[in-house]
Amino acid sequence: MGRVLAYGFYDIVESERKTRINLQKKLKEIGFGKLQESVYVSPFDVVDDLREYLLELGLTDRVFVTASKRLLAGNEKMLAEMVWKLSDLNEQYAEWIGLLPRLRTQADLINAYEKYLDILSFDPYLPKELLPDDWLGYQVKEKVKSLLRYLMELKENNN
Repeated sequence: MGRVLAYGFYDIVESERKTRINLQKKLKEIGFGKLQESVYVSPFDVVDDLREYLLELGLTDRVFVTASKRLLAGNEKMLAEMVWKLSDLNEQYAEWIGLLPRLRTQADLINAYEKYLDILSFDPYLPKELLPDDWLGYQVKEKVKSLLRYLMELKENNN
């Protein structure tokens, strides 16, 4: 494995709840997923970004960041499933694919696209090696491209 796994963990008291919530948002924004309460992990090279953020906010005494080139025990795919609930997300992609045969109107197509965007907001965009072998995200992406091309053709034909 050539990937570096970054870990962030913290101890921020309840009286600083707003700080804790903002930190959690930032962790998710830069690619971390919640492993346990106050423990986050990321397969992306984001340690420097996080360190800069922590320095700006003066949190380096309560938030700790480390990186590891390998897991000493366990399996990366299992870790990714545990952190990002990939099977649930894959099920949502499967449900989206199931909608396709029922799309009849332009409004149906637009609704399907909006549903895709909703699902996409939960997709952590993990490296392919961490995704389940039956990952549907790529298949759905291709179908959405086709759907968008079709919507653009409809729009052009209506003008």
